[in-house]
Amino acid sequence: RRALAAAADVAVGDAARVVVAFAPAPRLQCPLADAARHARGLADALRADAGAVGVVYCSDWAALAVDAAGADAKAIAACHRRYVRAVRALADLYAPGVGARVGAVAQSAVALARPSDYWIDVIAAGRRVRLADAQRAAGQRADDEGARVGAVVAALMRCADVAAACADVVVDDGGAGGALALARTFWAEDDRGGAAAYAPPRVAAAAPPPPLTLDAAAAAAGDENAAFWVGDGPDAAKRKLKKAFCEPGNADANPPLALGAALVESGLVAALAVARAPENGGDARYGAGDLDRLVADVAAARLHPGDLKPAVAAALRESVLAASAAAADYPDAKKDAACLKALAKKLARAKKSS
Repeated sequence: RRALAAAADVAVGDAARVVVAFAPAPRLQCPLADAARHARGLADALRADAGAVGVVYCSDWAALAVDAAGADAKAIAACHRRYVRAVRALADLYAPGVGARVGAVAQSAVALARPSDYWIDVIAAGRRVRLADAQRAAGQRADDEGARVGAVVAALMRCADVAAACADVVVDDGGAGGALALARTFWAEDDRGGAAAYAPPRVAAAAPPPPLTLDAAAAAAGDENAAFWVGDGPDAAKRKLKKAFCEPGNADANPPLALGAALVESGLVAALAVARAPENGGDARYGAGDLDRLVADVAAARLHPGDLKPAVAAALRESVLAASAAAADYPDAKKDAACLKALAKKLARAKKSS
């Protein structure tokens, strides 16, 4: 606990319950939905426990993190800084004021504060955990001959990470659930006792974030307009929604509709405000009690994509994109942006030459 208190940038008292969110591996484009999921989980937990503190745990030693950023320590730190600020700003949207109770800690900082204990925990996990279980936790098949050793080691390191973070509660982000489940099982079965004794953390299931990915396949292929990313500002709303699929009369496969409804349902905005000429139905407002009517109006083509998209864009600008923009405004922002731009060029050159 003392090591965490010294390494984290938030006050961690001896009696404070620690709620931990494990940041994703650093990357040039980090989905804003990831930050929103962590923010919601932290906000819900901190709102329910006034004495708790939130910690975003940033992996900077695991091979997956190092590889993702081209082994560039400055770029890894820049990615994590941007992500943590986004989580704090978004947490304040869900529960005003809790962002000040959310801090960050680097994996390297807590490991170096108690190096023997940390690596003893990793070794103990390696001895107790079956290889097939570690591979499964890392998202690999047990018979995968091309399995990356680094992914398996990262899963074992997560066992040490939850203890190093003094986690009483961990926000389940879905994507890292395998490694988290492995860590909880390890600590539940650990029988070393003494100084190594640690009760496995409770997992807090975070409510799903707004669907901020408009086209998953296109986003995976590198289309930056197919999703909203950490660092996107209010100007991104109109540009990205303009290209989003939104067929008149289709309420089933309609990303702007799903996003707008989720913003209202989660309380991030009070309502979707539609501005229309009187001959097109006039202005309309859809609050939390009107979401069935919203879907019905889209399905019946009473609400046209040309009217729906501007309403959703306005809701994004006043909520998650305002928080995302605020997160990108800090003293080292320009320096970090230059660092990440240089990394992008380095990775592009490496990809071209391979």
